[in-house]
Amino acid sequence: MSYGYITKLSENVERQHIRYNNRYGTAIAADIYTPKNLEEDKLLPAIVIGIPYGSTKEQAAAIYANTFAQLGFVTLTFDQVYMGESAANLVMLLLQTYMRNLLVPQLII
Repeated sequence: MSYGYITKLSENVERQHIRYNNRYGTAIAADIYTPKNLEEDKLLPAIVIGIPYGSTKEQAAAIYANTFAQLGFVTLTFDQVYMGESAANLVMLLLQTYMRNLLVPQLII
């Protein structure tokens, strides 16, 4: 098994590790699971698999993603901000939240 993954990757599935920035500019770590030998011009259904708070993409989400990829889906799993490999600076987040609420108080819910 690879680092941290709780399940073996099926021999019929490929997993690619990616990073992207969310709308706040925070780097998000993710994995894309695809059926092996995927034809680039072929359209497949896709699923984004969310994880329970406190979990990471290597845990339950990896099991579901591996299974769905075997069934012909492209699946994306990701680590939430502050979890796993995803980045975030808590001090900056708190400062941004404070400033946003100070400048635009109607955003406070």
